[in-house]
Amino acid sequence: MKIVLVALSGDVREARARLRERYPHSTIEELARREIETGSPAARLARLRAARPDLFAVLTERLSWQRGQNSLLLFGALAGADRVLLMDSHGAMREEMRARIMLSAPARLAHETAASARAVLNARRRLSRLEREIITSDHHKVRSMKALAHDEDPRPEQAKQQTERPQHGPLIVYLRATPGAGTQVGGASSHINGFINAALLKGAHLRLVSNDHI
Repeated sequence: MKIVLVALSGDVREARARLRERYPHSTIEELARREIETGSPAARLARLRAARPDLFAVLTERLSWQRGQNSLLLFGALAGADRVLLMDSHGAMREEMRARIMLSAPARLAHETAASARAVLNARRRLSRLEREIITSDHHKVRSMKALAHDEDPRPEQAKQQTERPQHGPLIVYLRATPGAGTQVGGASSHINGFINAALLKGAHLRLVSNDHI
């Protein structure tokens, strides 16, 4: 049996050891993540098909957090793999045969699309609420500043500096809403660092709220 392994995140050496234990008579070939993330869908599928996998394995940090699992299963099945195995760095696995994947794909993808649409709609609704609350808060600050225009602010100087907005660029408080601390750094941290670096280059003043080091 030939296994083609793609690591989205996690310890590749540990994943290889688990695969050897599960399939002792197999050969394992690694395929770089960029090979299935760049180019047209047809080109990405052709790269995996050229590797001729009997089993297509995908390693991720936490399987319960991984979006698009059904798309990964279908991708492996369309590339000719008899089995597709999704695994994470904490021992969780999801393995399915090609026939089951192909039969279940239409219903699964439809359900996934509907769930994503609901999530986006809910996010937009909450964002609109947050924007209204910010506008209300700004109006309240303006009224307070006018009321204190001719009076001395009684707060200590340190408190004044902490609440003052920067003169140039927005003040951003970035909340890293990761469910659990102590997990291995993966793609999510790369996205966070990318945003933070870009915001700082644009002149923003940024504070990070996190339950773990990035």
